[in-house]
Amino acid sequence: MKKTDLCYEYKYAESEVFFFKNLMTVAIVILNTVLRIVNIFLVKKIGFNKESEVTMTIMTFVFYSQYLNTGLILLLTNANFDNTPLSFLPIKNQFSDFTLNWYDMVGN
Repeated sequence: MKKTDLCYEYKYAESEVFFFKNLMTVAIVILNTVLRIVNIFLVKKIGFNKESEVTMTIMTFVFYSQYLNTGLILLLTNANFDNTPLSFLPIKNQFSDFTLNWYDMVGN
C-alpha cells in the first residue's frame, strides 16, 4: 500500500485510537489496583477495634478513590487544553467544550 492511500490513512488512525483507548483502560485498572492496595494498607495502620469497622472503612476509601481516579483520568484524556494554563500538556483533543458531539464520542 502507498502511504497516500486513503484506506491506509484510515486504518492507521483507527489503530492509533484503538491503541490509546486500550492504553487508558490498562492505566485505569493498574492505578485502581495500586489505590486499593495503598488504601487497605493505610486503613489497617489506623488500628480499629472491630473488623467490621476496618472492612467498612476500606470499602468506603477504595470506592471513593477509584471513582475519582476513573472519572479524572477519563476527563483528562479527553480534554482539550488549548488556551489554558495547562496547554503545555501533550493532550490535544478535538472538543474544546462539552457539546452534543462530545457526549456522542466520549460519553459512549
